[in-house]
Amino acid sequence: MWQHEFVAEVNSPKEVIWDLVADVKNWNKWHTGIAYSYLNGDFAQDTWGSFKATDRLQTLYMLFQISKCIKNQTFAMKVKRALCTIEIGYELHELSDEENKQKIKLYIKISGLLTFIHKKKIGRIFLVSVQKSMKNLVTLAKIMEQEL
Repeated sequence: MWQHEFVAEVNSPKEVIWDLVADVKNWNKWHTGIAYSYLNGDFAQDTWGSFKATDRLQTLYMLFQISKCIKNQTFAMKVKRALCTIEIGYELHELSDEENKQKIKLYIKISGLLTFIHKKKIGRIFLVSVQKSMKNLVTLAKIMEQEL
């Protein structure tokens, strides 16, 4: 198994962060590794969707299923690839209710027989894009909060 996570703090209500994460069709507005994304139904467990992950060197089309979804807390999606399962998830942890301070954790886990191949392809896209994507998410959350 190969896994990596990235954590950021944001001073925005968890509902604002959740709205951004749950808005699948607009993931590309903050996630630099996603060209487009689509969800076939509500943002809920067992719903299927797809996205196009890309960087300068490659493009990957992925079909995913939401495997876990607890509103304003966590969600995970699973992607099945050749002899491999990829889980990508987000977790929100409230640090201070009074200050609307949240910790956001984005993670990826790749497991299975061909992990060594997929960590080079998919893992690289994740590692290249995750830091800037999290900064974009935090910035967009602050903008949305001001619009409320």
